[in-house]
Amino acid sequence: MILNALCDYYDALARRGEVTPPGWNVAKVSFALDLDEQGTLCGIIPLKVKPEGGVREIPQSLQVPEQVKRASGIAANFLCENSAYFLGIDDKGKPERSRQCFDAAKICTGAS
Repeated sequence: MILNALCDYYDALARRGEVTPPGWNVAKVSFALDLDEQGTLCGIIPLKVKPEGGVREIPQSLQVPEQVKRASGIAANFLCENSAYFLGIDDKGKPERSRQCFDAAKICTGAS
């Protein structure tokens, strides 16, 4: 009985957007990639927003597929990642690491 009540309470919170559904979490997202049906990059969509009374734009907090925890290793997240993983580029001056990240993201998404 208590377990059913807890499940019902969780479902109510999820419907109101106060908790994420199982397998999802909230992440700060700055950009989205616009792809065509063949997977060709058509554009980059800025998603940053200016908070009320704020001076500069900040990333949006969006629900995304649950993300892996990483400190320094290479582990790709499904559908939500940085440019090193999805585009194979970054501003850190480490092209070999960017390549490894890009390859890890291909494996994660099942791309060849």
